[in-house]
Amino acid sequence: MTARGSCPLLRGAVAPCGSVRLRCVVTERRAVQARGALAALSGKGAFRTAFSTVASALTRLPDRPVLTGLPMRPPQTPPEMMTLGRICTRRQLLLGEARRAAAAPRAIETEDAPLDFARQRALMVDTQIRPHDVTDGAVHAAFARVPREAFAPAEKAGVAYAETEIGCGPGRFLWRARDLAKLVAALDVEAEDRALVIGGGSGYAAAILAALGARVTLLETPAHAPGARAALSAAGSALDPGSVRVLEGDLVTGAPGSTFEVILIAGAIETTPAAIIGQLADGGRLGCVMRRGASGRAQIWRRSGEAVSAVELYDAAPPLLEEFAAPRAFVF
Repeated sequence: MTARGSCPLLRGAVAPCGSVRLRCVVTERRAVQARGALAALSGKGAFRTAFSTVASALTRLPDRPVLTGLPMRPPQTPPEMMTLGRICTRRQLLLGEARRAAAAPRAIETEDAPLDFARQRALMVDTQIRPHDVTDGAVHAAFARVPREAFAPAEKAGVAYAETEIGCGPGRFLWRARDLAKLVAALDVEAEDRALVIGGGSGYAAAILAALGARVTLLETPAHAPGARAALSAAGSALDPGSVRVLEGDLVTGAPGSTFEVILIAGAIETTPAAIIGQLADGGRLGCVMRRGASGRAQIWRRSGEAVSAVELYDAAPPLLEEFAAPRAFVF
C-alpha cells in the first residue's frame, strides 16, 4: 500500500511504516497538518514509527536552511534511505515539535504504542550530547541509563527529552541535557567520589552522578526534598539502592562539617558560594553556572591544598536558583 497520492500534504520525506510508505512535507508552517495526515493514513502505533523515522533523519541535518528541489529517491534506493524535498532548518523543526508537544504532551500517544522512552534517551545522547564536545563514554552511558521522564512532572513526561529546560517545581528545573552533560564531564567524576548536589529539584543531576558511581548527597529545601525522594524512588533499577541520600537544609550554607570531591550547584548563581567552596576536599571540583545579567558562564572551581582557582568553560543560561541571587540594589 502506498499513501503517496492520497493526500497533497504528504510530499518530501519518505518513511517506511510497516506496509505503509509515507511521504510528508515537514515544514514549520505545515507540520501540524502533515502530522494529522500521517496519523489518519497510518493509524495508531504505525504513525509513531513513521514520524519517529522522519524526526530521526531530520536530527542529522545541518543547522542551516536546505534548498528545495532535491531529487526524489530512485525506486532502487532502500526505504530507509530517505530523501527530504522541502524542509525547514533542523532547529526550527525540533523547537516547533517541542512547543506542540508541550501544549499537548499526549497527542501522539496511543493505547497500543506508548512512548518509547529508551529510544528517546538514545536519541538525546546522539543529538544533544555527543555533538557538543562531550566525548566521555561513561557520561553517555549515564545519560542513556537514567530515565529523565521519572524526574519530570507526570504531565510533562512526554516532552522530558525535548531540548529545553523543564520545570519540576517552584524555582526548580531539569537542565538541558547538553548543558548538564558538559558540566558533569568537566567535573571528572570517579567511582566512589563523595558528591554534593545543591538545589537539585527532583534529583535528575544527582541521579546522573550516582550512575557514574559517585556517592551522592542531594541538598534541598524542605519544600522540594519530598519530591526528590519520590522521583529517585521512581527511577527504580536505574540507580543502585542508597546511591543518593536526600538532605534537607539551607542551600547557601551547604553541608557544614563534610567535604566532597565533587560539588554541583544545579542552577545558575549570581554570588560566589564561599561557604560551599570551603567544603571541597583536596583535589575537589565544584561545577556551577555564574550568571551575569541574562547570560552565564559555566565554571569549575578546583582546590589544591589551601589554594582554590576557577576556570570558565562555556556559555550557559539555566534558570537562576533564587537562594543564590545577588541582592537587588535600588536604581534611580
